[in-house]
Amino acid sequence: MLTERQNSFALTLVQFGLPFLLVAYLGLEAGGYDILVRSQVGIIAWWLAILGIVAGLLPATKVTTAGWIGIGLLLALALLTGIGALTWTESEERSMIEFSRVLSLLGVFVLMVLVQGRDGVERTVTGVAAGVVLVGLVALASRYQPDWFTIPQLPVGYSTARLSYPLEYWNGLAALMALGLGPLAWAAGAGRSVLTKSLAAASIPVILAVCFLTASRGGLIAAVAALLVLLVLVPARIKILIGLIIPAIGTLILFNMLNDRPELRDGNGGPIAAAQGGDMLGITLAVVLFVAASQALIFWLLERDGGFLPDVDRQVTRAVGAVAGIVTVSILVIAIGSGFVGDRWSEFKQPQSGDSTVSRLGNLNSGARYEFWKSAYKASESESLTGIGPGTFEYWWARSGEGTEHVRDAHSLYLEFLAETGPIGFLLILLIIFGPIGFASVLSLREGSPNRRAPIAAAAAGMTAFAVTAGIDWAWEMTVLPVVFLALVAASIGPAAGSRSARTDSRFTGNSWQWIPRSCFALFSLVAIAIIAIPYTGEKRVRNSQEHYRKGDSRAALESVQDALNIQPYSATASVQKAQLLSELGRFPAAVSAAQKATLDEPFNWKNWYVLGEVFEASGKNKKAGLARRRAQELNPNSDIPLYRGTLAKNGA
Repeated sequence: MLTERQNSFALTLVQFGLPFLLVAYLGLEAGGYDILVRSQVGIIAWWLAILGIVAGLLPATKVTTAGWIGIGLLLALALLTGIGALTWTESEERSMIEFSRVLSLLGVFVLMVLVQGRDGVERTVTGVAAGVVLVGLVALASRYQPDWFTIPQLPVGYSTARLSYPLEYWNGLAALMALGLGPLAWAAGAGRSVLTKSLAAASIPVILAVCFLTASRGGLIAAVAALLVLLVLVPARIKILIGLIIPAIGTLILFNMLNDRPELRDGNGGPIAAAQGGDMLGITLAVVLFVAASQALIFWLLERDGGFLPDVDRQVTRAVGAVAGIVTVSILVIAIGSGFVGDRWSEFKQPQSGDSTVSRLGNLNSGARYEFWKSAYKASESESLTGIGPGTFEYWWARSGEGTEHVRDAHSLYLEFLAETGPIGFLLILLIIFGPIGFASVLSLREGSPNRRAPIAAAAAGMTAFAVTAGIDWAWEMTVLPVVFLALVAASIGPAAGSRSARTDSRFTGNSWQWIPRSCFALFSLVAIAIIAIPYTGEKRVRNSQEHYRKGDSRAALESVQDALNIQPYSATASVQKAQLLSELGRFPAAVSAAQKATLDEPFNWKNWYVLGEVFEASGKNKKAGLARRRAQELNPNSDIPLYRGTLAKNGA
């Protein structure tokens, strides 16, 4: 039997280590965008939860009412997605993938809730921040010294100027940095020790430099929103502001140095950029050491002998807040009255936003987001009750959107859920995201202990950053972002969040869950694992088939794709792959049959019809080939479909 001291240490390690490992692993695995990575995380999370419950180690403390509500909302969203996959969706395959996504996130959230205990909020928030910093360090190093890393080549048309590694999406990388800024700002000014303050302060210039190199305006907006929420909620705002002075100086130094090196800043490569990268590596190291040492010295001086950072009188704080509010409102009134807001809105609706760092950050063009949002809203109007089906916005955009670009997501989580799952899904996602923010905000303001209030405020700041980026990008699909959000939610609504719950026992000992609830939980978890495993295994078999095809082993390729169809008989992707393979082998009747099945499984996916046309043409049925291609053109009228000829089989599109 472990001693109470050993139990406490184990719990501390789990509460810090679990979010750290999740953020680090997903961040370094392209953000967990890949269904294989995401599903693996979901399956492991459910297995760990099962083992903890069965062994009597979890939950670490009694799950709070807020915790059960959070689990219930995510479960409701999962059930809605699953029902959509079985009923009204345009693509059962895509909807099952979304069902699997929500179940994976639910598994992570359940595990995070179960491990919360006394002081869990501080440990979890710190673990999240540490994971974000690690990813930020890797990202910055990849720009300075790209030869140190195996950086995947971006698809044709993607900018190389904007830093995207390791998430492989610049806006997602910036959003992750923004999610970590609130916790780091809290730790830099109000951390428990001078060492914590020093390390957190030194990390801030790094993650903000990453934001700068991504040229992500949305990421910078999310970062500002996080800081504002933190300063509103945290009691030690004077300490926070003091703690941000030195990091701000370090950040300005890095921004200035990077801006003076355009070859490096814009990712141009070549010997000049390489030399500049070597210079910036040394400069960044010097800045980090300067910030760390200065922060340690300042707070050591301020806090020695009891410190002379007294709590600012509440009336003074309120007065400062009132003045800030008046100034903000005045600026907004002037901006609206002068037409500034209207001009910026007109600018936002323009699709082009520039490619280099400086040009992008200097304008407000939406990059076609306005068109995506309009299309998502129109999609919601077409199926006002149920939505068009989870994960199917891509097909709606192809046939009804006004742009020529290929788009899978609406670049707004809220509008995408409205379009795909109707008003019920829209309401659920609003409650899932904004409910915890509101709860944590109220709790941080009501919490009597400043030591508990501050990390809750930091969690609310990180959640706010996610809420902002979710409104303007496809944050839900970049798994590391909702995982960070859910980890912060679990921490803020856990037993440590309130003074009453803080008195509950936090030891890894047996709990009140008897064998019946434990058995029910284990059974549900196994069902969730099985559902997640279906699209995971099917996708893996399809990729195996594509790999065998590239190696010239058609027989093995056919066997793998048939395995995929046995696992997912509704998979249009597998049917398309099978049709192309059979066509290559000259087995045209079977190829036509497979391609036709794909059009039946996904009748609104233009790619399926185009492949059917290719198969008909290969078999000498030119008239039928023309009809199939015409249908493909109808489902994707704004794209030059002939450009896709002969490419689908080779890249698995």
